[in-house]
Amino acid sequence: LSAHLAAGTAAGAYLFAGPEGVGKRLLALELTKALNCLSTGPRPCDACMTCQQIMKGIHPDVHRVVPSGASNQIKIDDIRQVLGRIALRPYSARVQAAILEGAERLTEEAANSLLKSLEEPTAFTVFLLTTDQLSHCLPTIVSRCQVIRCRPLPTQMIQRILVDSRGIDPQIAGVTAHLSQGSVSRAVELAGRWTA
Repeated sequence: LSAHLAAGTAAGAYLFAGPEGVGKRLLALELTKALNCLSTGPRPCDACMTCQQIMKGIHPDVHRVVPSGASNQIKIDDIRQVLGRIALRPYSARVQAAILEGAERLTEEAANSLLKSLEEPTAFTVFLLTTDQLSHCLPTIVSRCQVIRCRPLPTQMIQRILVDSRGIDPQIAGVTAHLSQGSVSRAVELAGRWTA
């Protein structure tokens, strides 16, 4: 991804695939920030107004879609709504980002309505899909995205995240990191049970 950003050759559609809790959504947000960051130095800077708005989830050009409803799916109306938004030029960003979490939860109709846009995105649009179950995603969706595999995180990295950003006791952080199977969200949940 860094090479794509440096060369200005970012793909129009990425699919981040990996186990739950390894940072797929965070990676999608970081890429969105990097593509739109106002800094002249390293991007994302996390300090400019664009980076701040994206981190807070309030940027007008970042559109997030998650499975919903009783069926916990992404339906055709969800996709039509986001496609309508990104058909317009960006309001204040370089590119509009459509972040679709849980791509395996797209209904067949929703997936089919998305295909043309994934295959031929505009110059000011990027699609960022995430999935915990790549094998459950429709092949037509997968074939139109650049797949980035997100692997479980090393135990030491999870322990450092728990200690540095969550203030968890190093001993508890070490045990929960080991039990988390590479998932930060699972480690946070386990640590929360032990420290509550």
